[in-house]
Amino acid sequence: MPGILNLGHVGVVGLRLAYVPALGAPAHDVFLCDVHLEGPSESFDERPYLEALAPLARGAAPFQAVVHVSRTHHVGLPPADEAEIALILVGGTDHTLGTAVVDDVRSALRGILDASGNPPAVALGRDEAIAEARRRVAVSYPDADAERLIVTDEECVPSAGTWSIGLSLDSAVRFEVLLGFVDGIPDSTHIRHLPFGEIVDSVGE
Repeated sequence: MPGILNLGHVGVVGLRLAYVPALGAPAHDVFLCDVHLEGPSESFDERPYLEALAPLARGAAPFQAVVHVSRTHHVGLPPADEAEIALILVGGTDHTLGTAVVDDVRSALRGILDASGNPPAVALGRDEAIAEARRRVAVSYPDADAERLIVTDEECVPSAGTWSIGLSLDSAVRFEVLLGFVDGIPDSTHIRHLPFGEIVDSVGE
């Protein structure tokens, strides 16, 4: 096929950081961040991103780490190529992360965004925020049937540029989604997968 080996420019790097109690188990915490590159380049290199995320693995001594790196190449289509880097940290607990670890993740992602030209925070409307929360859950938990998730609670903090949205299904599955996890940038998200009866205040983490 003509052009199939001619890699296009990488315009977006999707970062996914998942904390799981065991390999194959659902993550109790997922962090997502889309990095939009200035001056997209064909010579994509994942090493700077992994170097920025490496302290998170080193700081969690009991954890094992699994890294997945992939690239989507568009042939004959206008969108730039996309890359995805997934870091899965495997530990021995199914509890959601404490504040210190969450702050460390935020700091690491902030450093990556700053190095790539931190985009300005953009306020999301309610419908847009709910749709984005469902989309992010669908990306992180393919078995969750995100379209059927019911909004249980919501809170917008305009001064921080964040939306905190609770989603649940059949009183059994519950997600707390924080959009704007890093400095109000909507492409940065923290998702907590919780037992239905557990409520976590994720606003202003």
